[in-house]
Amino acid sequence: MKLKTQNSRRKARPAHWRAMRQVISCLSMRKLRMPSLRVNMVAIFSMPCKKTHNPPRHSLTSRIVSCFAVCLAALLLLPTSSSAQEISARGLVKAMSRAVLASEIGAVVSQTPYRAGDTFKKGDVLIGFDCRLLKSQKDKVEAQEKASKAQLINARDLEKMRSIGKLEVTMAKAENDKDRAELNIAKLNVERCRIKAPYDGTVVHLLVNQYESVDLRRNLIEIVSSSELEVEVIAPANWLTQVTKGQKAQMHIDELGQSATVEVLAMSGAVDPVSQTVLIRGRIIDKPDGLLPGMSGAFKP
Repeated sequence: MKLKTQNSRRKARPAHWRAMRQVISCLSMRKLRMPSLRVNMVAIFSMPCKKTHNPPRHSLTSRIVSCFAVCLAALLLLPTSSSAQEISARGLVKAMSRAVLASEIGAVVSQTPYRAGDTFKKGDVLIGFDCRLLKSQKDKVEAQEKASKAQLINARDLEKMRSIGKLEVTMAKAENDKDRAELNIAKLNVERCRIKAPYDGTVVHLLVNQYESVDLRRNLIEIVSSSELEVEVIAPANWLTQVTKGQKAQMHIDELGQSATVEVLAMSGAVDPVSQTVLIRGRIIDKPDGLLPGMSGAFKP
């Protein structure tokens, strides 16, 4: 009877130790990942015990010891951060020029030729307003400026014939200057009837619809430049001694599955005291096709 019990214990024990030896063997060859470690840990605890009237007293103890041995082996054999082959930080692709254009006048929207996702060129009209009233006011001020200019010319001719004094000429000149200033204001208001693109880019959001009446400083459209993109990286503070201005680095774009070359432009002048991180800014040299602002990836100096 004793011999049979000993044989049953010898048959149940190797299953636990077999799982532990497999984990330690993989760790020693640097082939074990965390999911495999969890699977083997679960396997050690979930292995069924042979049902006997007198189960082994040290079955649970043996499993706990096995798990502790696996954890200790993982701590001793897995590479630490100091011996890691590569260091990386997360980088975010940003547009060098991105803006929300607002209304400078109060008027009715007459045209919205571009919508979200549309591309445009510098100088294209993005938003147009119904400015018939402002144009009429400009014409009125322009007529007043012509009249005051004629009066100024007449006053100077009369001064030459000694018919009037210098005061009348000065007053005529001041009236003409005032009309010219009002004409410039009227022309500026008419120019504001059309919002033009300041650079080549793409529409991000159209925030207004045609025929809507908008007030002063109302947000109308959000645009982003498609010419140059930059990268912002939140890196550990010790990178200040490893990364220099002008250095070339690689960034793997997660959304595209491609890598891009980045040139380091500048580093922040201060370290965040809480997270002990620093901001690194770079310029993308060879832009992959389809790269857009907002994409992210692993930055490796």
